[in-house]
Amino acid sequence: MPPRPRNPIVPALARRSGGGAHGKSNGARRQAEARALRRALRQHREDAGFAQPITVR
Repeated sequence: MPPRPRNPIVPALARRSGGGAHGKSNGARRQAEARALRRALRQHREDAGFAQPITVR
């Protein structure tokens, strides 16, 4: 017999259709896409051997 879950509602929600974690909001999705784009561009710039931007303090 498997151990009982800490929250007894979780298995019931998992059995429901559409139960489980909620989808991300549109704002969170846009932010994640922008982060992924910046990360990809940064990686591409490092792979191409371009100089890093100078930061003035």
